[in-house]
Amino acid sequence: MTMPLIHLIDGLRLGGMARIMQSLAILADRDRFLPILAGIEADSSFVCHLREQGLVAGAIGVELAGLGEFVKPGSSFIVVIHRSGESEPLWDRVVPLLIEKGAALVVNQNAFSHVDSGPTADLVDMCMFYSRDAMRQHWKRAGRPAVESYLKKHRVLHCAVTKEPALEDVAEARREMRHRLGIPQDAFVIGDTCRPDARKLDPIALLALPRIIHEIPNCWFIARRYPSLAESLVRGKARKRVINLPVSQDDGDMFRTYAAMDVFVHGSTMGESFGMSIAEAMRCGLPVVANETPKNNCDNAQGELVLHGETGYLVNDSLSLLQALQSLAASPALARRMGIAARCRFNDAPYSPSSIISQFEAELESCARDKGIALGEGSQVLERDPSDAVMGRFLLEHKRTYSVPRPDAPWPVRPWVEYVQGGRLAWRGLRKIVEGQGRVYRRLQGLRRQFPSH
Repeated sequence: MTMPLIHLIDGLRLGGMARIMQSLAILADRDRFLPILAGIEADSSFVCHLREQGLVAGAIGVELAGLGEFVKPGSSFIVVIHRSGESEPLWDRVVPLLIEKGAALVVNQNAFSHVDSGPTADLVDMCMFYSRDAMRQHWKRAGRPAVESYLKKHRVLHCAVTKEPALEDVAEARREMRHRLGIPQDAFVIGDTCRPDARKLDPIALLALPRIIHEIPNCWFIARRYPSLAESLVRGKARKRVINLPVSQDDGDMFRTYAAMDVFVHGSTMGESFGMSIAEAMRCGLPVVANETPKNNCDNAQGELVLHGETGYLVNDSLSLLQALQSLAASPALARRMGIAARCRFNDAPYSPSSIISQFEAELESCARDKGIALGEGSQVLERDPSDAVMGRFLLEHKRTYSVPRPDAPWPVRPWVEYVQGGRLAWRGLRKIVEGQGRVYRRLQGLRRQFPSH
């Protein structure tokens, strides 16, 4: 009998954690587990996207009122909570309810290296990190005494990129996407993709972009990310070589975007606990140039994924970024060799999808044995069509995105931080435009004084 395996997140919407949940659900052994993608709240359009892929997905609410839509009352199940890792009132409230409802195992899949000092930390049976760097950062933050008490709970589980595109498909998608965007087939194209998060904007790449576009011959830049300031930073005729595409949740769109590139440039002020976009780019055969973020206790897993000089380059400032791109533009053979090495890196353990899902399910079974639980016994799964009317009715009751908090939300809502940061960034961009117009005005005034009209 299959055991319900619930992947739970605070807000089920487009993002890195949701893509990881989606990959684990697609790769799951359906003879042993029934994967369910659930959010305390959910973006209805993203849930529909998941259901179109044949996945069971929906919202369950803070009080877990929707849990009965997926698992029969009294049945046991496994829940994997995808979270930032720090203590949050939301999870302090939800975890005891999950155990009360029949959660046989509670697993934390930590997106970052934060330390959970809340009252429910001891209720978690296992804690998984996306990278060794994230786990080491967690140990550093927690301190040795705290780590020794629950060291046995910690595991490293890399993120799985489910699709490995064929080289012929990449070549065809490259020609198609470049033709659609008006990019010459022989152009040197760099690009970046990112989820909608203002903290993912990297000043190193943005400040270097004007110089990159002007100094590297026939260089184009593709961005598929949160409001990009790239177009406002590049002036003159070169601006047409900067293309900003909307963020997409369609795997086909993302694949074609990667295929159109020669080099993937990754930047983040907050670092990466894994780097899903880096993994997707490398699996498409792209060399990666990424900035390191070892300072300020930031996660730095991009330095674990990208092997400097083999699958790409790790940079620390705008000048080194420019030099890395110049070397790749000047030597297509070097770029191809690094791209092949990057693709091979994600075909082998520990990054291949088969090794990741095998490890994940083996860790669940091992943890269950330690608790004296036989997976699959006493579990009852609701036989249902994922798109049936009952689930759809419940989803409509919770039809709100996580970025629009409920007025009675009993926990601090973090998206307001994103709004503030995004607003600050937008204000800086607006100020640059105003200052630029002011300089133009003062220049015109100077010219008028120099050449007065009669």
